Parts: sequence; structure tokens; C-alpha cells
Amino acid sequence: MTKPAPHLAGLAAFFARHRGTSRNWAIQRATAILALILGVWFIFSVIFLAGATHDTWKVWAAKPLNIVLFIIFLGAAYWHAAIGCHEIVTDYIGDSEKREKIARASRFMLAAFFALGVLGMLLLAFGN
Repeated sequence: MTKPAPHLAGLAAFFARHRGTSRNWAIQRATAILALILGVWFIFSVIFLAGATHDTWKVWAAKPLNIVLFIIFLGAAYWHAAIGCHEIVTDYIGDSEKREKIARASRFMLAAFFALGVLGMLLLAFGN
């Protein structure tokens, strides 16, 4: 096997370190687009309902389409953030033990925020 040209050695090292990241790259882009589209939908919904009563918000939140779109929005944002945090941690934390602890903690926090968002939406829609 031949050695890569000196100007390609850094690129070869990068790809050797980031094997399998093309899938993450594609998911990162897809979730960004999905979160952007649904984020615009959510912002317009909030603007439309600005100044509305709590009961009006409950009616909006109880519509099945709004529930599904909001959960998909949160899921896309969660997945996008999880991949991004993982990439940052693997790129900038050298110690493998610290890297694993930080990665685990960030996944836990993001999953908790996702669960709280879904719970909040469901409580708004179906709670008292």
C-alpha cells in the first residue's frame, strides 16, 4: 500500500478518525432542514396565537396534526443536537474516559429536554 501524498496525509488521517460519519453528516443535514421547516411552522403558530387565552392554546395543542408536528419538531431538534454534541465531544475531548462521560451526560440531558417537551405538549393538550 502506498503512502498518501504529504498534502493529503492530514485528510487521510481525518477520514480514518471519522469513519462512518457520512451517515451522521446526512442525518445532521436532514434533521437541520426538518427542524428549520417545523421551527418556522411553530414560530408562525406562536405569532398567530400571541395574546390568546390558555383555553385557545389548549384547543390548538389538542389538534392531532399540531401534536404530531410538534413531536416531530422536537425529535428532529433532539437528533440534530445529539449528533452535533457527539461530534464536538469526539473532536475536542482527548481523554477517552472523559469523552465517554461527557457524551453520555449530553445524550441524557438532550433526551430529558426532549421528554419534557413532549410531556409539556401532551399536558397542554390533554391536561386540566
